[in-house]
Amino acid sequence: MRPLFAIALICGAIVACKPPPGSDVQGQKAPASDAKQPTATTAAMAISQPTARPQSGNQKPMELNALVPRGYTIVDTQKGDLNGDGIPDVLMLVEDSVNTSKVAGEGARRKLMILIGDQGGKYVVAATNDHIVPCATCGGIAGDPFAFIRIDDGGVFVIAMGGGSSDKWGDEATFKYSSEKKSWFAESYVNTVWEDGKDPKITKFQKAHGAAFSEFNPNDFQEKQPR
Repeated sequence: MRPLFAIALICGAIVACKPPPGSDVQGQKAPASDAKQPTATTAAMAISQPTARPQSGNQKPMELNALVPRGYTIVDTQKGDLNGDGIPDVLMLVEDSVNTSKVAGEGARRKLMILIGDQGGKYVVAATNDHIVPCATCGGIAGDPFAFIRIDDGGVFVIAMGGGSSDKWGDEATFKYSSEKKSWFAESYVNTVWEDGKDPKITKFQKAHGAAFSEFNPNDFQEKQPR
C-alpha cells in the first residue's frame, strides 16, 4: 500500500501546481478572448482578411463574352437581381487587356458594367462606370486594390476596394436601383484608414449620396491618388 500512497501524493502535487484557467505559465492572467476590437467596413476586413471576401462568381458564358468591350477581359462577375424584376442580372468587372504595365498607378484600367437579363437568358448593358474600381497596380504594396463586388436584395450592390502598406485604406460604395428613374444611385460611400494595431478612422461621404452610378468617381469626394 505504501507505493500506491506515494504515487497519490505525487499526482496531487502535480495537479496543485497547474496554473488556473485563463493564466499563462508564469501565473499571469491571459488576455480576455472577448476583448473589444476596433470595427471597420467590410472593405477593410476583406483587404486585411481575404477570407472575408465573397466568393467570386467568375462565370464567363458566351453571352457575357459578347458584351465585353474590345481590348478588355473579364476580371469578375456576380449574378443577382439588380432591378427588382425577379430575373437574374450580372455585375461584370472588366479590365484593359492591352495595358500590361506593372508600374504603380499605371496598371490596367477597369470598367464595372451592369448587365440586365431577360427571360430568355440574354443580357444588355444598362450602365458602365470607368472610375470606381482602381487600376490593377493602384493598391500600393498591398497589390491589386479590387476586393469584391456583391449583390444584395432590393436592387442593392456593393463594391469594395483598398490598399496601402503599413497605412491601409479601404473604400466601400453601395448603390441602389431606383424604379422611378430606372437607374442606380449611390446610397453610401465609406472610406476607412488605419494603421496596424490602431483603431481605424471611418469617414462617410454624405455628398456622395444620390450620385449616379455611371458618373460616380471617388476622386470627386476625397483626395487620393488618381484611379
